[in-house]
Amino acid sequence: MPEKISKRQLQSRETEALLQKTAIDLINSYGYNNITVSRICREAGVSKGTFYLYFKSKSDIINHILSNLNKSMFMEKQWEQESDPSERLLSFTQFYLSIVTQKGPEFAREVLKIIIDENPEPGAVNSDLHKDNISGILTWGIEVGAFRKDLAIHDETKTIQSIFFGLILTWAADDGRFNILESGVSSIKTLLTAYRSH
Repeated sequence: MPEKISKRQLQSRETEALLQKTAIDLINSYGYNNITVSRICREAGVSKGTFYLYFKSKSDIINHILSNLNKSMFMEKQWEQESDPSERLLSFTQFYLSIVTQKGPEFAREVLKIIIDENPEPGAVNSDLHKDNISGILTWGIEVGAFRKDLAIHDETKTIQSIFFGLILTWAADDGRFNILESGVSSIKTLLTAYRSH
């Protein structure tokens, strides 16, 4: 049975979503460092007191935005439909980088700045979901004999994350002028040749 939501709860959720959407729009237009809590409130049409009912600070609203983005990215797990570990890793790559492409290079650039400047705790923004999904695919690949048994899962997970972040950084800096999906898939295919058991 669906959860029954009161009018007050619905209004509260709508206000929180409005604040987050307004912050995202302002970040895309002016950059993270050029917006303030006052500006977010003015654009959203709410008081600062209302803002502080939901968020402690500008960095806190960003943590919520990143957390929600990460959770929504990894809810469906479309790549788990693949029955081959190599294909699953390629499907994960395509899914992940297609989300980045949909958000655009400006948003990617600002998210990277926030991650570098604010250095949010991985748990606070659900960024562990990236690592957990990659290491899960690698572990499964070893278990079914598709990947080498001596594969260092922790190190290879970091390698894959570094490939993704390097591609995103380059793509964002280049204003999205190359196909990040093709580059990502090509990079992971190259890596997979070293992973496969013989």
